[in-house]
Amino acid sequence: MNSTARLAIVGLDSSRPARLREFLAGPVALVTPQDAGNLIGQVDAVLLCTRDGRDHAAQALPLLRAGISVWVDKPLATREADARAMVGAAAATRVVLACRSGFRDAAATREAEAWVRDQAGPVTVTIEGPADPRSPYGGLAHYGVHHVELACELAARPLDVHSATDRRARLTGENLTVDLVFRPEAEAFTITAGERLRIEAPATYLEDQVAAFLDAVERGLGTADPEALVEPVRLLERILG
Repeated sequence: MNSTARLAIVGLDSSRPARLREFLAGPVALVTPQDAGNLIGQVDAVLLCTRDGRDHAAQALPLLRAGISVWVDKPLATREADARAMVGAAAATRVVLACRSGFRDAAATREAEAWVRDQAGPVTVTIEGPADPRSPYGGLAHYGVHHVELACELAARPLDVHSATDRRARLTGENLTVDLVFRPEAEAFTITAGERLRIEAPATYLEDQVAAFLDAVERGLGTADPEALVEPVRLLERILG
């Protein structure tokens, strides 16, 4: 991909940096979070690829406040206050902040969304998938954010957390109940909305997200929907307790 934005990747603890460098096929700095401050004044945008969402606000805020756009590997954060600080900093400097689960764009998600929309009355949807409260990368937040973002994708209005444990959570909203099931041993995500469907993110979801992010950076579009970034974190924090 060709981009006019000066770009860096922050984080070395996942497979994302290698995949993104291959996709970008250009001069891209690769730095540790500890060295990210050195990027200020040197780049226009950062791809934040660290795995622990608890650290994302501390890593991203200095960059956002310096006028650097930031794409964040999920989750955006694990505390609503952190997420609001991040979107506030992005708004203040008119830069792009982006974070999105690739499962939102799965064919099964679109099918489930259509099923929910077509029902005449209240419905219950179940989302199951891997999430481990013992994960060193923020416990349930590391993969549980996918459950939460999928629920947000289905809901026409904001949801509330009705109940939560480290194995299950129930979200409720207008004519919609979403049961989240966290299974450390699970190998795939499924969604039951009328029928049980396996959720598979598009093969190029990561590349597509980064391409859209860089396009927004180059066009000076700013952050499209700040509240949509905060909502999953608001729910996630309440699930984590």
